[in-house]
Amino acid sequence: MTQNSAIIEILPSPSLSPGELDAMVHVESVCYSPETRYSRETIERYLDWEGSLLVRAKQDHTLAGFQISNVVGGHLITLDVRPEFRRQGIGSEILKTTLSEMRSRGLPYAQCEIAAHNEASILLHRRFGFQTVGNIPNYYEDGSNALLMLLIFPEALRRGPR
Repeated sequence: MTQNSAIIEILPSPSLSPGELDAMVHVESVCYSPETRYSRETIERYLDWEGSLLVRAKQDHTLAGFQISNVVGGHLITLDVRPEFRRQGIGSEILKTTLSEMRSRGLPYAQCEIAAHNEASILLHRRFGFQTVGNIPNYYEDGSNALLMLLIFPEALRRGPR
């Protein structure tokens, strides 16, 4: 639970209703500019991938935020929190839950690309231990750069290869 009592749900390989998908597309549209947001088709494709994981937060039956990731490759694809639910700990709870799920599956690391101008997301990920390991020029349609961020799970290193 977060500070505002949002409910966090973990949905491996999710099968969503059209209404649930509509809600995700709406949240994506209010979180990102047209040049960087994902389309409905792209969101559906990410959710259909082998190893897809959806972690979402609901508050009073409203989708407050979500994260799509892939637990096969340790890739965090998108983290979205509706503007009216920001600064309440929801993004932190979603990210914490996603990372916990990845750790429990024995992944050695988590990685993500974050728009270089998205200071709030960069700071959030740094609070969880992510480090910037690269810069990807012209990553987005508008020509803006992305930072490649990486979090190594020390327990996976101690355990060794599976």
